[in-house]
Amino acid sequence: SEKLMLMPGSYWVTDYVQAGLSRGGRNAVSRAEYGLREGAVVLCNHDKGHKYDPSRLRTWLGVLGQLRRVDRGRGGEEHAGGEAQLWLLSSGAHSDANLRSHTPPDLREGLVLGGKVGVSEHLTRLRLCDVALDTRAINGHTTASNYLWARVPVVTVPLQHVAGRVAGGMLAAIAQSCPAVAVGLARNEAELEKIALALGEGAHVLRHG
Repeated sequence: SEKLMLMPGSYWVTDYVQAGLSRGGRNAVSRAEYGLREGAVVLCNHDKGHKYDPSRLRTWLGVLGQLRRVDRGRGGEEHAGGEAQLWLLSSGAHSDANLRSHTPPDLREGLVLGGKVGVSEHLTRLRLCDVALDTRAINGHTTASNYLWARVPVVTVPLQHVAGRVAGGMLAAIAQSCPAVAVGLARNEAELEKIALALGEGAHVLRHG
């Protein structure tokens, strides 16, 4: 007779061998190869465009806008997030044009739409990301686990239905042995924006001191 295997925290099973498919370390690829700036804070999502919805896109753009805001330092010099970018997966010319039309004009320069690549290259290029932003109604499944294998923090809002709790389940499961991962579990859109902004600002500090 069959026996149930009850997984702790998440039903999603992923193979650690995937981590070995990437090539080299963080410096194995150049940001310039993918239209990313070396000093930029890179927010990312590589799910297909049909998973995007207006409310979550507004949250992503809100984070991007805040990170790109130019502040003044103590000496009056301009600094901070003018280099922030939002790296998404291209879903074709029509979809890309629609996405750009929903992006405020002052943020379009920070929108990067990349193409599909092979698995090994994809897992390698994910290391160029600073913060992974999860989709809403249908969470990242393979995409979310890929970010985690690449050691990129994932920020998500667990919902009530199964497809909307997948990434949250992954974070909850990993947090049992690595509590810091739980920082990516937000309770609502406002908290997701706050967490993503904090992680982005932290990434900026690490890059620029």
